[in-house]
Amino acid sequence: MWSWATFLTGLFLGMLAMLIVGWVAFQTRTFVFTYCPAQVPACGLQDYFNDPGQYLASGGSLQDLLFLDRGALRFRRPTTSSQCSPESPTVTIDNPQFCNFLRPDGTPVEGKSVSFNAPDYIYTLDGSNYRHIETLGNCTPGPGSPFLSGSPSLKWERDRLRLPASQTS
Repeated sequence: MWSWATFLTGLFLGMLAMLIVGWVAFQTRTFVFTYCPAQVPACGLQDYFNDPGQYLASGGSLQDLLFLDRGALRFRRPTTSSQCSPESPTVTIDNPQFCNFLRPDGTPVEGKSVSFNAPDYIYTLDGSNYRHIETLGNCTPGPGSPFLSGSPSLKWERDRLRLPASQTS
C-alpha cells in the first residue's frame, strides 16, 4: 500500500544524505570539487585601483576614496574584482594632488602637483601668473617657502594633471 508520509520522509532523508555527502566532498576537495580553492586568494596589485583617477573615471565617488587621518591624506584602495580578499586597502598619499597653503597674512592658497606623487606644486595668487613651491611631503612647505603651513586637500582630478599653458617657474 502506498503511503505519502513514508514517501516524503524517504525523500527528505535522501536529500539530507546527499547534502551531507556533497558538503563532505566539498570540504575535502574530492570528486567534482578537486579544483575549487580552499580559501579566497589575497588580492594582488592587479586587483586594485592603484590610482584614484582610475577609480573616479570608472564611476566611483571621491567620498568612498579619500579621507584625512591625522593630517595625512589616505586612499582606500577599492578592488577591481570581487574574486579576492583585500589585505591592506588603505594607502597614505605622501604628495597629494592638491594642497591648501597658508600665507603669513592668513590668505589660503591652493597648490596643484606638477607631476604624479611629486613634492612640487604650482599656485597662483592672481589667476594668471603661476609660481612654483617645493614641499617636504604631505604638503609641508619646504625651507624658504612663502607659506607658513600646508595641508592636504580632499580633491582629485580624474585626469592626472592638466597644467595651465602659462605655467612659469
